[in-house]
Amino acid sequence: MIESINDLFDRLDETAEELPGWQEDMMYDAEATNRFVDASVRRHSDKKGIEVKNTAAVSKRRSVRSFSDEPVSFDSFSAVLSCLSAYEKDGKIRFAYPSAGGLYPVDVYVYVKEGRVENVNGGIYLYLPLQNEIMPVSEGKIPEKAHYFGNREIFSSSAFSVYLVYDAERSMPKYNGMGLYYGIVDSGIMLGYLTEACEANGIGSCIIGDMNFASIRDSFGLSENMIYLSCMEAGNFNGRDK
Repeated sequence: MIESINDLFDRLDETAEELPGWQEDMMYDAEATNRFVDASVRRHSDKKGIEVKNTAAVSKRRSVRSFSDEPVSFDSFSAVLSCLSAYEKDGKIRFAYPSAGGLYPVDVYVYVKEGRVENVNGGIYLYLPLQNEIMPVSEGKIPEKAHYFGNREIFSSSAFSVYLVYDAERSMPKYNGMGLYYGIVDSGIMLGYLTEACEANGIGSCIIGDMNFASIRDSFGLSENMIYLSCMEAGNFNGRDK
């Protein structure tokens, strides 16, 4: 089993270097990154088509990269996690979001900072979707250095973090190696639900992809067949500048 999702995609680096617009160390050059982002999101702006109606919800969600110290209410915290809950009907377990083969191989871990979420002690928890409960896993603290430099301020100010971890034992027996691909798709769907739930409950959120998860892996009690995919930082915030 690969130790990190990076092991799967690093082999594409040579392909990336051959693409138009590639620039070495672009992510460390703010000006170059801003130009690249602007060009990317505007790539279809000169084309015309049939206009479709817009919705207010699309214009509301934003990423929040600086959070206030105000504790998140237990009700808001619960509402965010509950978007990933499950229930049993007619002998089948059902979720609000889809998953390839109905396997739901991505586990949800939550790290809560002490005093930042009402009625929840600091520590790492496993979210149990069918019970809609969080089960304590570890009282350990996640250090700021587990994140790369550009994301440390986001992490240091957030109230809680959500970590998505793929369990190969839950889907690879059916899908072989493609099980990981489907797990990555699942995680994207789950993050979409989580960010919308945050927005609906007045909680700011920011999705973070890569981090030095290996440095904190032991605190989660994962098996060797589990792979970190992504995380989301969340908390209260001041204003709408994000």
